[in-house]
Amino acid sequence: MEKSPKQDSDQFICTGTLVEPDLIVTSASCTLRMFETGVDNFHVVLGDANLQIDLPFGVQIHEISEVIVHENYRPDDSFHYEDIGLIKIKTYAKMETTVCLLCLPDTFKSFENDNCTVVGYGRPSTAALNQFSREDIDNDLTDGILRKAELPIVDTIMCQEYLDVNARSDEMHSGFICAGGKGHEESCYIAMDGGSPLACQKGENHYELAGLVTFGTSCSHDQSPSLFTNVSKHVKCKEV
Repeated sequence: MEKSPKQDSDQFICTGTLVEPDLIVTSASCTLRMFETGVDNFHVVLGDANLQIDLPFGVQIHEISEVIVHENYRPDDSFHYEDIGLIKIKTYAKMETTVCLLCLPDTFKSFENDNCTVVGYGRPSTAALNQFSREDIDNDLTDGILRKAELPIVDTIMCQEYLDVNARSDEMHSGFICAGGKGHEESCYIAMDGGSPLACQKGENHYELAGLVTFGTSCSHDQSPSLFTNVSKHVKCKEV
């Protein structure tokens, strides 16, 4: 999670995933903004579940040494194809109760039929808000509180059919994962911040980073799935 120092307060800009003690995967839209503004104007905050208050423990702040934007990312692309970037921090993160690593998947790994969860700091969607009182909404359900939502992965054929209608070329298919649809987004969030992880369980106590929230990730209540950047497309296996 990255923040931008602004006078005496910090301004939250996007979310990321710690995959190595000094490496964070996030959206290209986030790293591009940081690159254009200047890396020194930002820092990374880890382990913060509530951005509205100063938590007494479990929060780490790290300076940034480098940001990388995917070379094919274009901010004027309506689908935000290749919306993935990297942030390298100057000091290793300390693994503790509130800070841990999320595993990267193998190249072009399938997540069909997996149990997946998206997390973010955006406020709950309208449908989710209906179960709370107005006082609860005003006091507790504002932006800045880390929440999660369960989203089913849409099978490959259905995802490709959706992309055939909406994407500009077959080349884009492998760049996205479809999740949700069929009304499941009622558990999702509006104003979801870019770079938030879609994590899928691949075994007992083992979770992998399947996707990233991008500008194409909607939380509508119709039958349309949400699009996530497919992280496995960008993972290259090390040669032995």
